Amino acid sequence: MYIESQAKQGKQFVEISIKIHFVNASGRDSVVDIESYNPFFGCDVGRLEWHDENVALLVYREKHWTFIYRIGDQWPPQYAKLADRWQILVRLFLTSNRYKPKHQK
Repeated sequence: MYIESQAKQGKQFVEISIKIHFVNASGRDSVVDIESYNPFFGCDVGRLEWHDENVALLVYREKHWTFIYRIGDQWPPQYAKLADRWQILVRLFLTSNRYKPKHQK
């Protein structure tokens, strides 16, 4: 898995693309654009790590929001918008948003 950023000068503006690439065990490269208000402003990757053999997490901040992507076990990857403050503790993802796992009542 890797992140690719490209810039190309257009006639009136610069065309920017930021993509997530996932290469599976057979070498197939799947690609998706990141969620972004405007890719021209770029993104800052806060975390990119594997959590087991099949699933990786990508956390990044673009101009307005912070997003998390779950990549690898399904395509296209799932993403969610996060609060500005977050941290991962022993594979437990914490955010200031209130969340109750489905298995808890």
